[in-house]
Amino acid sequence: MKINLPPDIKIIILPLISLLILLLSGVFLLKLGLTKFSVQQKQIGDLEKEAKVLDQKNIILRDISPGIAQNASLFSFVLPADDPTTMVISQLKILTASSGVLINSLSSRSNTKVSTIPEINIIVNISGPIMGVFNFLNELANITPIVLVKSVALSQAENGDGTTADITLNSYWSAYPETLPATLEPLNDLLASEKDMISQMSTLKLPPFTELLPQDPSSSRSSPF
Repeated sequence: MKINLPPDIKIIILPLISLLILLLSGVFLLKLGLTKFSVQQKQIGDLEKEAKVLDQKNIILRDISPGIAQNASLFSFVLPADDPTTMVISQLKILTASSGVLINSLSSRSNTKVSTIPEINIIVNISGPIMGVFNFLNELANITPIVLVKSVALSQAENGDGTTADITLNSYWSAYPETLPATLEPLNDLLASEKDMISQMSTLKLPPFTELLPQDPSSSRSSPF
């Protein structure tokens, strides 16, 4: 059924419809704008948090950066990533020479089945003047890799001259972490006790190494024949 509207009504309806469309469009755009604003506010908040974390890390790393390389090298000897048997034996031989004692026997065994970290068990028998033996025992606390003295048995040497010591000690190693912390994970500064531990470890004696310098290519090599 067709409804005939008066001309005056027809003139009013068209603007009303346009106004209604504009209102609906305005409401839609307003909701869309509010949604985007909320998302952007959240993103800004997240970025501010990330900036604070990175700024905190920057401050901490800037303070400790001068000693990072030195401490990293030190830690790699204090607790190596691989079996330290060779380094420990080398350190023991250096100690015997400096203490004036002799190594009569030495044996080592790796133990990787422990519940904490892998360890090596070393049994060494030394002999010499009593003060030399005591000096050797005291200096064990100052070498790297670190060793833990498990037992010491002292006795008089068979020839009656000097002292013999049977020493059982452990040394340890641990693989380095395979994953690094997330970039945005907060970084806490070292505790006073941890800084004190680093200071104490810096006094330990590192294993001696011989630096092999590259040969000058211009120098003539002597014939082995």
